Amino acid sequence: MTHGSFIQKNKGVFRTSQNSNTVGLSTQRNRGGTLNPPRSRVFFLEMLLNILIFAICATVALQVFVEAKVEIDRSQALTQLTVRAETMAETFKATGGQTDLLTQTLGVEFDDIGGALRSCEYFDGDLDATGKDEAVYTLEFEFNPAEYPGDVATACIIASNEDTELFTVEVKGYLPRASQEGVNP
Repeated sequence: MTHGSFIQKNKGVFRTSQNSNTVGLSTQRNRGGTLNPPRSRVFFLEMLLNILIFAICATVALQVFVEAKVEIDRSQALTQLTVRAETMAETFKATGGQTDLLTQTLGVEFDDIGGALRSCEYFDGDLDATGKDEAVYTLEFEFNPAEYPGDVATACIIASNEDTELFTVEVKGYLPRASQEGVNP
């Protein structure tokens, strides 16, 4: 090989160095005389661009999945609160609003607040029973007991998320005469 001679191999242009016998990669000149970068650099930049676009798409997809998981958890909590409120309402109707039967069946204690009876249940984000300070969800059960046999007792069940009321269930229960007199119908 002579100094400055060119060898063409595999679509790349190699030339020998003027000062040594090493062969190095050079850039090609196009018809206008400007230099074109080697094809491996263009391929590398394309790969980097593809990886960047994929990473952005993956980030967006992960955010959507996280938001969906939060919404699923919230929906499950609302469903469980609704089931608990319906259980309270059906128990209230079945017992005719009798405090001792409600306490025994639901496992809650009632406080007297000016003629009405009230009970609160507090739940954390996973709907496990918790104290008032740690509560995320609250289920309030307030009712006016029947005053005499044959009367209708009314109740209101309110589910709330911290300071926002989620839903309200209003229910009425009939206290039959036979249940007060101790006689089975």
